[in-house]
Amino acid sequence: FTPNEYNDDVNIYLAPDYIEYILNKDLKDQPGERFFYNNRLMYLQGQIIEESTRISVDSFATRYLFDQLGIMDHIWKVYDNGVTETGGGLKLIPRDLLIFGSLYLNHGKWQDKQIISSEWIEVSTKIQITTGNQRYGYNWWIKNYNIGNKSFEVYYALGHGEQTIMVIPELNTVFVMTAGNFFQTPQRLDEIMTAYILPALKTN
Repeated sequence: FTPNEYNDDVNIYLAPDYIEYILNKDLKDQPGERFFYNNRLMYLQGQIIEESTRISVDSFATRYLFDQLGIMDHIWKVYDNGVTETGGGLKLIPRDLLIFGSLYLNHGKWQDKQIISSEWIEVSTKIQITTGNQRYGYNWWIKNYNIGNKSFEVYYALGHGEQTIMVIPELNTVFVMTAGNFFQTPQRLDEIMTAYILPALKTN
């Protein structure tokens, strides 16, 4: 979904089978030639999990992630056709967003238990593709913030309404923000980080 430009983001909801709709789209560029973020491809990621495990994405995440982290209060949107909204639609309270970010900060460990392999943590938060000023790993955005003469590399998840989980490894910090900024104002995450959060952390 690109504001003020034509796109077919909403057309998927007119199709009875979302996965079939995605797979029948024309190939616009050769794989690896061009990066353009497409959250509907996350539906395919969810489908791969379901085909591999024979259980729903929500059940898989509950059993192998949320229960392991003590996260008991979550809602994940599932459409009438059975497709889990793996491109978004997951609702967590801020404390649990913080737990998930801390899991990544601690190389996949939570309370001395390895929940996610440290190898996956490392590779998923490394730059996999760069285009313009965008850098992307596996489901994580990556950027640098320059504060004075110091540069901090961060990786972060960003929701449609500016909800954020940001991991700042060098400062041993996870920053969480909840918001409902659905195109009302320009995104203010960079301003918040550079004007308030990082200067305070760097000073202290």
